Amino acid sequence: MFIVEVVLDTKCNLGCYFCFAKNKSGITVPINSIKKILENLDNLTTEKIVQFKYYGGEAMLSQDLLIEHFKLISSYHSNKEFRIVLITNGTIYPNVEMIEMIKKGTVTITFSMEGNREQHNNIRKFLSGRGSFDIVIENIKRLALETNRRFLIQTVMSDEWIRDIDKYIDFTEEYKDIADFCGVPMFGTFEITNEMLNKFGSALEKYTNKMVEDYKKYGYSNLSFFHEMRAMMKLLSTYEFKNNQFHCLAGYEQITLVGEELYPCSRAYHNEMYFSKYKDMEEYKKQRESYKQQVLQDFNCISCQKKNSIGCIGSCLISTWQNNNSLLEEVCKYNIIFGKHTNDLFKKLITNKNFVRDFKNMLLVNLDLTEDISERIKKILEV
Repeated sequence: MFIVEVVLDTKCNLGCYFCFAKNKSGITVPINSIKKILENLDNLTTEKIVQFKYYGGEAMLSQDLLIEHFKLISSYHSNKEFRIVLITNGTIYPNVEMIEMIKKGTVTITFSMEGNREQHNNIRKFLSGRGSFDIVIENIKRLALETNRRFLIQTVMSDEWIRDIDKYIDFTEEYKDIADFCGVPMFGTFEITNEMLNKFGSALEKYTNKMVEDYKKYGYSNLSFFHEMRAMMKLLSTYEFKNNQFHCLAGYEQITLVGEELYPCSRAYHNEMYFSKYKDMEEYKKQRESYKQQVLQDFNCISCQKKNSIGCIGSCLISTWQNNNSLLEEVCKYNIIFGKHTNDLFKKLITNKNFVRDFKNMLLVNLDLTEDISERIKKILEV
C-alpha cells in the first residue's frame, strides 16, 4: 500500500503538550496539489492500493476544503484502489455532506482520544485551557448512531497512558460498543530514561494481556497495535520477497503534502530531518530511488528490525545513522521493548483464527501467500 499523507490544515484548536504540530501557522493543501498526486500516481508507485491519510493540525477546521478533496479522490478514474482516512480530534461535528460520505464508507474516521475524562482533559485542552473530553465523546456517540458506523480511537502512549494504564483499559471497556482502540508511541518530545522504559514495559504487558484475554474469551479484542501490525506485515513481505529493508514508510512508499510542498514523511516536515522537503515531483522521484538504496543497506539495524519487528517509531534512526554514523541508543531500547511485546502477542495469538482475520482486516491488505499466514509469521518470529 502506498500512502499519501495530507496535512490539510496545520492549525489546530487544541494545544496538546506533546504534539509536534502545535504552534504551526495556518497552511492548507490546495486542491491542485492533490490533482498533481493523482495524475502522477502511476509514476510514483506500482502498489495497487493507495491510502490518502488526512490530518493536521486539525483537518476539520477546513471542512469544506476537506470535502472537496474527498470528492476529487473518490471520483477520480484510476486502476488503483483508493482508501481515505481522516484523523481528527473530534471537537468539530461533521456537516451533512461529510456525514453522507461516512455513511457510504467513502471515508473512514479515526478519533484521537487519551483515555477517560481525567486522562484526556490533562492533555487535549482547547486553547482556552478547557478540556475537550465531553464534546468529543458525545460527538463520537452521536456520529455512531447517525451513520451506523464503528470508529477507531487512537491514543498516544504518553506518560499519562503509562502511569494510568488500568484506567485506560477501563475506558476502552466502557466504549467498546462504538469503537476499537489502538496505541501509538509518543516520540521526540520526552527524555527516555531507564525508569520510563521499565514503566513502559509494564504498561505494555497489561495492554497485551488484555488483548490476549479478549481473544480467548470472545474471539475478538477492541485493542490493537495498529503501527506494529503494519510493521509485522512489512516483516512478512520482507521474507516473502527477500528484501532487506527498513520498515519505514518514507521515501519510496509514502509522500507527504503540506501546503504545496512535498516531504518524505510527516516527521521530516515537523523536524526538518535528513531529506527535508522536495523541490517538486521530479525531485521526489529521483530522491526516492536514492533513499531506497540507502535503506536497503545491510548494517546493524537490519537484524534488530527483523528480530523485533519494529517499525518507524520515534526518531528516524536511518537519518541519524546517515548524519552521524551512529544510533540513538535510548530510542533503540524504546523500540525494542515495543517490538518485544508485539512479538510475544503474536506468538500467543497467531494460531487464533479470529486474530488472523482481524490482523488482515486491520492491515487493509489482501494476503496472497503460498503458506498459511499463521505458519508464515510463526517461522519469521523464530528468526
